[in-house]
Amino acid sequence: DTELDTITAGVLRIGKSDSGAITVSNSISPALTSTLSLINGSSISQSAAALINSFYLRISSGGVVTLNESNNVNTIAADVTGITNSFAFTNTAAITVGTVDGVSGISTVDGDINIDTLNGSIIVNQAVNAGAGEVTLAANGTNRFLSLNGNLVGSTVNLSSTSTISQATSDIIAGTLNVTNTNGDVSLFSSSNDIDVLGTIDVGTNTFGLTDHVASGVTQSGPLTAGTFTYTNNLGTTTLTNAANAVSNFGNILTSGQTFNFTNTVDLAQTGTLTADNF
Repeated sequence: DTELDTITAGVLRIGKSDSGAITVSNSISPALTSTLSLINGSSISQSAAALINSFYLRISSGGVVTLNESNNVNTIAADVTGITNSFAFTNTAAITVGTVDGVSGISTVDGDINIDTLNGSIIVNQAVNAGAGEVTLAANGTNRFLSLNGNLVGSTVNLSSTSTISQATSDIIAGTLNVTNTNGDVSLFSSSNDIDVLGTIDVGTNTFGLTDHVASGVTQSGPLTAGTFTYTNNLGTTTLTNAANAVSNFGNILTSGQTFNFTNTVDLAQTGTLTADNF
């Protein structure tokens, strides 16, 4: 790190596309640049307590990337090549998925993507695309939110936070969606969401709102727990018949022209509009 502190540059790039494995064995905190890029054709890892401290971080790698120490990065972007190579990153505070040194978002070739914070929110401003891999975003700490402004693509998408989870102009394209959030509402209202299966959805007594557009129909593989459930899907049959569903209230359930099947284990009230051909 002492040598890196002497380099003045707009972008500090370490390695090139055919470089071997990179191990961060000591903490890195370049003093005279705000952007650090780690580039290689093999794996990238870090030793215990060897932290990456950089306002902007780009990762371009041809191998598995595992950076799960208490890193301190503001904005991250990564491009991981090689079939099923995974990407995992832990940040100590809030982090944004954005554009860094010409790379936008985080992508793998069917490898899992895992981003978690120890005490911070996660803002997704560019796509997180795992192909046939899983995407996991976990905003931990006190009152930490997920803000989804870029697409999420994966065989399974796992979302958890300790505050709200909101979706703006992005889409979630997933075989299965799992959501855990017991301290804030979840609003996933994109008109282009494509989610086949609702896995475990647990928002406690808060609201879980979802707009889904899957013509083949939506089913469940886990229970739905929510204070209020709002839902729109006018393209296919919805079958949410898990025996452990626990929803206290229906908001707007808009499935015009379709069949909506629902099983519940607790008393159910209704404060919104229910439209369906069959219920």
